[in-house]
Amino acid sequence: MKNQLLKLFLIFICIFLNANSNAQNTNNYESIFGNNETYWNYYINQFGDDPPQLVGDIIFILSDELYTNTTTGETYRVFDGGYVDEDSNEFIIVAPEFYYLREDTGTGKVWLLQPQFSEDEEILVIDMNLEVGDDFDFLTAEGTQTTTVTNVYYQNNLKHIVFDYSEDIEVGDEIISQDLVFIEGVGSSLGYLNYAFRKHLVCSEKDGIPTFENDETAFDSFCVLSMLNSTSFENSLNIYVYPNPAKNKLFIKSPNQNNLNLEIFNLEGKSVAQHQLKNTRKVNISNLNSGIYLVKVKTENGATFTQKLIVK
Repeated sequence: MKNQLLKLFLIFICIFLNANSNAQNTNNYESIFGNNETYWNYYINQFGDDPPQLVGDIIFILSDELYTNTTTGETYRVFDGGYVDEDSNEFIIVAPEFYYLREDTGTGKVWLLQPQFSEDEEILVIDMNLEVGDDFDFLTAEGTQTTTVTNVYYQNNLKHIVFDYSEDIEVGDEIISQDLVFIEGVGSSLGYLNYAFRKHLVCSEKDGIPTFENDETAFDSFCVLSMLNSTSFENSLNIYVYPNPAKNKLFIKSPNQNNLNLEIFNLEGKSVAQHQLKNTRKVNISNLNSGIYLVKVKTENGATFTQKLIVK
């Protein structure tokens, strides 16, 4: 009788443990998206320069727009990229619709779509199911790098996946090396779509709550999210200049303005190009050397919009 009771007890324990394990496996990962707001604050260098060309910080914000792939039916969240004007604390959009991302919190996977290149082929950019020894293909400016998971740990009950891939970035007189880390509920420490920049995540925020802060002291002054509020993310003129970085052509989106004057300045303040925009919203910049410029757009009533421009 005692042996039968012991067997029944062991069977019960096995069933309980198996059920508990299955329940844990069906738990969703925390979303990288907030319900209303998502901000990622990166510090960036431009690829291809030796020494690297300093660029500064860039912020990606979750817009209200959604993008639906007409071929697959998948829906993506849209992120705009820009920077904070030091004088007004206004968020200036320089890269509208920069990221198209979708996630599956059940599997912990995030995909990136680049409709400017292909509307059919999405790229897996995060997989939170990986464990030590697993490989992952990470997209960089030099091409796809196969990386291996070296460590998995939990902090604040959120999974962190560390890889054997790192990137150096110049901050002032310091060279900072950062490992590629997938952070549950935050995203990638080195960003996505790294075809033009090295990006190190400085801080992030969802729905007004900080979700990440880089512990490198060199980045202490580059988290600017605390300077912003909901009214800071407005472009009252609805003027957008893109792509950024740009190579041969610039496009100007301005649904509320007709006749525009566009002027481009180098960092010494010298005007290097000027265009009157009436029936076109496209500007040829193939004659400009690679570097950083300022673009100033003036409307008919004298209002101006200015943003940084990187020419590849």
